[in-house]
Amino acid sequence: AGRCRDALRCMQEAASYLPADRPPQLLGSFAAALTLSGRGREARPLFAGIEGYLEAVEPLSPEGQTVVLSLTPRTWLGDFEAADRLVARWVDRARDAGCLAYLGFPQALGAEVDFRRGRWGEGLVRAHEAVRSLEETGQTSPLAFALVTLAQLEAGLGREEACRAHVERAMEIA
Repeated sequence: AGRCRDALRCMQEAASYLPADRPPQLLGSFAAALTLSGRGREARPLFAGIEGYLEAVEPLSPEGQTVVLSLTPRTWLGDFEAADRLVARWVDRARDAGCLAYLGFPQALGAEVDFRRGRWGEGLVRAHEAVRSLEETGQTSPLAFALVTLAQLEAGLGREEACRAHVERAMEIA
């Protein structure tokens, strides 16, 4: 939490140098930092303020890859419908373009939404797909996230050995 608060302070300082109409990418990152700092109530209006941008931005663009990270805290705040809808958009676009490198992280996010909504079967499918694509593209940090999400799903289904294996692997990566 200390690092999140430090990041939040840095973002606040950086934002003070920007014009009033701050870029949506910054607002998404700022909202994520607020959420991770235990200030989710303050993050909600920022997420609401970039909703239209998230609906319109090209998921495979650099901007799209920046704001996809802001979808994770929305799940933690219980904004499941919005997170699910936006994640599906990112996944569909990556699949349509045959862009495996952009598929894994949104799939892991979708698996987390499924876990939190009690859709564990669907979550397992998404989490396994996320792990495969992240392994194939060598993306270690999101791979650790996908493995933890997969472990949560396995635990919920009573699969202790599989859960432990995924957690151990995630810890090795992290």
